[in-house]
Amino acid sequence: MRNFWIGIIALIFLSIGNWYVQSGGFVDKSDFEEVVEHTLKSKEGLKVIHKNKNQDYGVVVYHAEDEELNEHLYLGFFKKADGKWHLEGTSIFDGEWGIDSVNGSWIYFGLVTEPSVKKIFVGDDPVPLRSVEGSPRYWYYFEPKGYNYPINGIRSDGSEYWIKEK
Repeated sequence: MRNFWIGIIALIFLSIGNWYVQSGGFVDKSDFEEVVEHTLKSKEGLKVIHKNKNQDYGVVVYHAEDEELNEHLYLGFFKKADGKWHLEGTSIFDGEWGIDSVNGSWIYFGLVTEPSVKKIFVGDDPVPLRSVEGSPRYWYYFEPKGYNYPINGIRSDGSEYWIKEK
């Protein structure tokens, strides 16, 4: 009978421990990489293709492994508050450009399918063009103050390529 109760108690502790781990209890929320891994682990079939963070904000670009890379790319936006990273929102790259508002901040993003475009600008700021094999080039820009900027590109011949006017 004693072994029975020890087994029941062990099962209860294992169940509580499993719940605690799945709910993020053992995740160091001050570690951006760990929070990203934990957040995406609960959504099977996602593959991270780019991560970037500064002191207060982080961006993760990923795709669903069961989709062709040229179909969709997804963006996860993370914010650090009180020393802990939290997922603030997600967006999908499925066109030339898009803007999402996340708690008063804006994320500009888009796909570049025209091969002659060599640079992208949001307002006056140059934005890095990134690429993944098998996918159109993509870009994103984070604007913490929520300003509405024009978006344009520069082609290899020097001509402007307007994506969005202000």
